[in-house]
Amino acid sequence: MFRNYIMIPVIILLAAINLSGQAGAGVIVQFDAQNKPYIQYVVEGGQNLFQIRSAYGLPEKELTSANPGLNPSQLRTGQWINIPVQQLIQYDPAPEDEELYTPVYYKLQPGETILSLTRNRTRWNTSQILQRNKLKTSSVRADQLIQIAWMFRLGKAEKSNPASQPVELSSQDKKENEKSQAANNALTSYSKEYRGVAYCPDLAMTTGHCYAMYNRAKPGTLIEIYNPVLERSVSAKVIGKIPSSQRRDIEVLVSSEVASGLGAITPKFFVYVRH
Repeated sequence: MFRNYIMIPVIILLAAINLSGQAGAGVIVQFDAQNKPYIQYVVEGGQNLFQIRSAYGLPEKELTSANPGLNPSQLRTGQWINIPVQQLIQYDPAPEDEELYTPVYYKLQPGETILSLTRNRTRWNTSQILQRNKLKTSSVRADQLIQIAWMFRLGKAEKSNPASQPVELSSQDKKENEKSQAANNALTSYSKEYRGVAYCPDLAMTTGHCYAMYNRAKPGTLIEIYNPVLERSVSAKVIGKIPSSQRRDIEVLVSSEVASGLGAITPKFFVYVRH
């Protein structure tokens, strides 16, 4: 659900970071055994697991897998949990709109070097790491903070219970959603999956069809667009590529019927795209 979300405050998230004499905001990530990035979040009073995972666009299974033994019904104020953020990370050295992103930093561990960092932790090469961090040499000390990527800001979670605020669809939207679900159920499997931001320019404008503009599939392709928070999926027909006038951070441009079927309330929301 995407109703008035504002990014949840994290103790180590968006904190002031001093790097090479400069202060700025950023996210400090760690890596699990599969080399996937995550941040640590401390639970605030009145929050539940749905609110937390919604703010990061995470399905329940992915969040619980990152926190073995976590009991959603016994979440405590002050409890630390791991938040996988791989789906939010972008490695472009300079996002088009940096206001939508926050820098991602990693604290070098003893024995790690810039070379091992570029091989294992980031898609940036050595020269990009040096340039982004204003380093003149690849010699670094342990515990030094190094920027390795950018992370997309989704928005903030409410502390009220989302279950008491269901998404209400019109009868027409429900019919379109049922048709899309039926089409989706008729499909067998998908070989490719991408995660990113879906954008609906006008939620109120109806086309009568579940259409999408998408750069990774040919026109006429039927793709599945999945909302991991509400666990809803809609099948949409690709009618063309995303116009160059749109920002590069958009993964797929969708019609209002697709957005309604996915339960979106704001024009931008996080999705998986499968085809």
